[in-house]
Amino acid sequence: MTIELLMTIIAALLFALAATYWRRYRNHPWDIYVPKIAWMRAGIYFCCCYLLSYFSGAMELLLNSPLFTQQQLDNPNWLIYTACSISFIIIAYSGVWCYYTPVFERRKNILISAIFGALWGSSSGQLFLSIWLIANMIDWPIWAAWIATWLVLGAYQPNWHNIYWDHYIAPNTTPQ
Repeated sequence: MTIELLMTIIAALLFALAATYWRRYRNHPWDIYVPKIAWMRAGIYFCCCYLLSYFSGAMELLLNSPLFTQQQLDNPNWLIYTACSISFIIIAYSGVWCYYTPVFERRKNILISAIFGALWGSSSGQLFLSIWLIANMIDWPIWAAWIATWLVLGAYQPNWHNIYWDHYIAPNTTPQ
């Protein structure tokens, strides 16, 4: 499957999710949790992130870059740091996050949590890389691209969670 075909499928999925949400659920109260609606909203977010990644060049960069270089493999500090980072991610997400995330009266499902976490992590990561690449498309010195990326992500991340994500997709309430 080519990347263009995959992006076409993601764009079609985005259209289908957005159209279905708009027709059936747009007037649903935001403070009442319904898993189907939460997954639709999350799916729209995931699709938008993947499409931005494609159009910014982030996805191509990720798919065409090696996972590691020989120079990195020859560096013991890089190996230790990478092993510690991977261990932290595995422990944090498979253990701490799955165990300590409150589900209230909802049924806990580790597989669904893992799928959701993988989609959320990969899409958000590609969004962040896209912002970095877009900041570098402007003819600025590298330090200005760093500051612009830091400011955009610093404004985006907490506001996105506090204003939208934590209310509409993963609220701290019990399903009705």
